[in-house]
Amino acid sequence: MNDFNELLGKVASIVKKQCGIDLGQDYDAVMVKPMAATNIIRANKKSKQTHIAITGPSRDMFPYIDISNYSSKDGNNNLKSFYILQVPFHIFKKNIDAISADASFDYNEQGIATVTASVKMSKHGDDRQIELGNPTQSSEGFVLYRTLFEPEDLFVVLKREEKIEYDTFIIRKRESDGLTKEFAMRVGKTINTFVDSTKYKNDEPAFKGGHNIIYYGAPGTGKSYRVSEKIKHDYIADYSSKQGSPDVFRATLHPEYSYSDFVGQLLPKVEQERVTYEFTPGVFTSALKHAISYPMRPTFLILEEMSRANVAAVFGDIFQLLDRDEDGRSEYTINNGLIAQNAILSDADGAADPNSCSVYLPENLFIVGTVNTSDQNVFAMDTAFKRRFTWEYVSPKVDEASFENNPDIEISSDMTVSWYKLYTTLNDFITRDLGLTEDKQIGPYFIKFGHSQMNPEELVKDKLLQYLWEDVDIVARRMNGGARSLFDSKIASFADLYDSFGQKMVFSNKFIEKLKGSASNDSLDESDDADGNE
Repeated sequence: MNDFNELLGKVASIVKKQCGIDLGQDYDAVMVKPMAATNIIRANKKSKQTHIAITGPSRDMFPYIDISNYSSKDGNNNLKSFYILQVPFHIFKKNIDAISADASFDYNEQGIATVTASVKMSKHGDDRQIELGNPTQSSEGFVLYRTLFEPEDLFVVLKREEKIEYDTFIIRKRESDGLTKEFAMRVGKTINTFVDSTKYKNDEPAFKGGHNIIYYGAPGTGKSYRVSEKIKHDYIADYSSKQGSPDVFRATLHPEYSYSDFVGQLLPKVEQERVTYEFTPGVFTSALKHAISYPMRPTFLILEEMSRANVAAVFGDIFQLLDRDEDGRSEYTINNGLIAQNAILSDADGAADPNSCSVYLPENLFIVGTVNTSDQNVFAMDTAFKRRFTWEYVSPKVDEASFENNPDIEISSDMTVSWYKLYTTLNDFITRDLGLTEDKQIGPYFIKFGHSQMNPEELVKDKLLQYLWEDVDIVARRMNGGARSLFDSKIASFADLYDSFGQKMVFSNKFIEKLKGSASNDSLDESDDADGNE
């Protein structure tokens, strides 16, 4: 069926019958492709063919970059992986519902979702073909779309007139009405989507500026929130830490966290009573692969609580990559076959030796960490590691006028203060009067009052008092021989403190004076009375 109007009419009739959509005439090319099993993505089935092969005249309905000068039998084919375009495909909710597919796309008010598919020209014997929809180079939506096909279903693609945009439909084999592999273009129209490689510049990555940064400060200062807001404000406008993003990878470090967790490891897999070993990538390898696959998009690797793990052991040889040039690319590379095989090399690289492949941090990969100053001695970071990061301090100070996490707290039967007044006075007392360092201070979000059904007094008792008793007061009394204390001298144990809080005053006179705003800012002398309320 080579007549364009006839083919479009046939497709329109089937689509109308299947899902009630009127296609109209605003197209200049139609392709119908029966899907082979190798074209379909299945979670439990692997295929060496990761793309949908488009051959013959139908390839000219897609834009492509001529790589004939860069891809030959005898030449160096390494450059061909860089000549990849992405084009929009429109998916219709009525079509997805009609084929009874269990899938959810981000539809607009018209019931249309837009996803992107990769387009790359490649050699196919002596001919050339379009590699459409490689999973690592297409959006998650298009990858999901490919999972909905069954063998011999029809993949229908209609190119919108005068646009590089495509409407696409799935037609089950049983509903094909005799339609098979077809392609036609409108009579009198010349579809010229060819991109001349001599006029196309891809010498530099589309995104630069990746760097290493650590946000540090007292617990509860909102370091993780600062990271999320930075990403949202400067890079990914619709980013939400609750919903996540395919461009953001996050891990929380802990004392048992290892290089294998970070990079990946070979794990046993049993198939038909046969044990094989398969590499399971860690968060670093996954983030690196994503950044290299999508060079136009900033990619973030967020590492929470970095000081709670031995980061020198966690990073291992990756430490060498942390020095960056002015564009954000690693100044030095390493050879690591596992990382190269699973993050750097692609199918197009064929039998390239991964052990000889250079591993590097690309210009679009950000490594962002958070560190609680109170935990900085759990695993000390050496100076060489520290200097490869920019350190941004997150202060516990906030603007009281706009501070919303600020309920009133009844600290005794005759005294109520705001959370802002309580935590800021505690911080001042901890450093100025008790002589402790800033790492013992607390942040404004040490307790998040709006996220709990408990009342403010209960939250202070259950979340703050133990920290003040064990990490602040006991340390201070050991340092000064008991001459300085945050609490009343009658408080002999944590049980006394816990049971008395909210009923009677548990804090020392000096702290109460400061809380009321009448105390001097001078530190206590060793001889000052810290016994509290008489």
